Formats: sequence, C-alpha cells, structure tokens
Amino acid sequence: MHEQSGDIHHIVPKDYLQKNGYPDRADYNQVANLALTETAINVSISNKPPAHYMADLAQQVTTGRLILGELAESEDLRRNLKENAVPADLGKVTAASYREFLGQRRRLMAEVIKRYFDQL
Repeated sequence: MHEQSGDIHHIVPKDYLQKNGYPDRADYNQVANLALTETAINVSISNKPPAHYMADLAQQVTTGRLILGELAESEDLRRNLKENAVPADLGKVTAASYREFLGQRRRLMAEVIKRYFDQL
C-alpha cells in the first residue's frame, strides 16, 4: 500500500447509501464505513453495493482471474477481511442492514485495537 497510491474507500459506497435513504454525510462517512484501499480497486468498486463487489471477489477466488486486487485464494480473502476488521458476511450488507454492519465493524475494530494494545 505504501508503494502504490491509495484511497479511503467507503466499504458500503457513499453513492449507494445516498440513493438508498442515507443522504446525510454523517451517515456514510462513519469511520466504521471507511478502509484504505488501492486507488484502482476503489475505482473498480465505484458505487457497487457490497453484494456486487464481493461476488466479483468470490469469482476471482474461484477462477483465479484477477478482477479486484490480487486476492486469489479464499484463505487470503478471509484473512484480509479479518485483519481489516471487516465482517466476513460483508456480501450480505445492504442499505437496510447498514446500521447493523456499522455495529459489527465497530466491535471488530475494537477487538483489533485491544489485541494490539495487549501486545504493547
């Protein structure tokens, strides 16, 4: 990531949320909805809901044909989600379940921070 240009990515895209009942910046710019990603991945995801881009990743893992980034193994995808405190069921997140997603992500983020703190 340090060697490539990166973006702050809305895990549940801002445009998707705005079009589905979340017009307020305070809704979609939640820290729990943000992650660092490579610019090319962020551009490819664009405003696709998680179900769409996670389906692309599932296809990538199955076929080995790179679509979004370089994750080509299911274990790599699972580990990446865990390391970034992203719920494993991200592909099921919709605008209707967005609040629950935020709660799950906050808990996972707190666990990562606690593990790090405990290692100090």
